[in-house]
Amino acid sequence: MPEQQSAALYARGREASDKFDYFIAAITGGIFTYIAQTYVPRVFDFTPATFEPVALVFLAASFFIGLKRIEATYIATQHNYEALDASETAGKMATAINEGVTHGFDPGTGLEFSGEDLFRQKKHHKLLSKSHEQAFYKTTKAAEKYYRWRNRLLFAGFGALLLSKFLSPYFPLTNAQEPPSQQQKAQSVDSAPKSKQPQPKK
Repeated sequence: MPEQQSAALYARGREASDKFDYFIAAITGGIFTYIAQTYVPRVFDFTPATFEPVALVFLAASFFIGLKRIEATYIATQHNYEALDASETAGKMATAINEGVTHGFDPGTGLEFSGEDLFRQKKHHKLLSKSHEQAFYKTTKAAEKYYRWRNRLLFAGFGALLLSKFLSPYFPLTNAQEPPSQQQKAQSVDSAPKSKQPQPKK
C-alpha cells in the first residue's frame, strides 16, 4: 500500500512538472512572437531601444532550452521505465532459479528454456537495468541543467524588455527622432519645386 501511494504521488508530481514546462514554453513562445511582430529594426545605439533585440535573443534561447528540457524529461522517463522493467524481469528469473526451476516454457516467445538460459537472461537483464539506470541519471541531470538555464534566460529576457520600456522616458530623442530645425525647414521649402503661374490669355 505505501509503495502504491508513493508511485501515485510520483506520477502526479511528474504530470504537474510536465504541464508547467509546457506552460512556460507556450508563454515564452507567445511573448517572443508578439515582440518580434511589433519590433522595428534600427541601428544599435546607447538607448533603451537597444534592449529590445537583446530581449528577443534571450527569449528565443529560453524557448529553445525549454524544449530541450521537455525532450530530456521524456527520455529520462523512458530510461526509468526500461530500468525498472529489466530489474523486475531479472528478479523474477532469480526467484525461479532459487525455486529450482531447471526448464520451462516461455509463453511470450513460444520457446522452451533451461536453467542455463535463466542464468544468462538474468545476467543480461541486470546489465540492461544498470545501463538504463545510468542513462536515467545522466539525462535527469541534463534536464535539471536545462531547467536552470531556461529560467535564467527567461528572467533576463523579461528584464531587458522592462528596461527598454521603463528607461525610454529618461533618455533624449535620438538624431533620427529629433524634429527638424528652422534652417532645415527653410532649405526644404526653397528646394521644393515651385508651381507655374498661369499665363493670362490674350
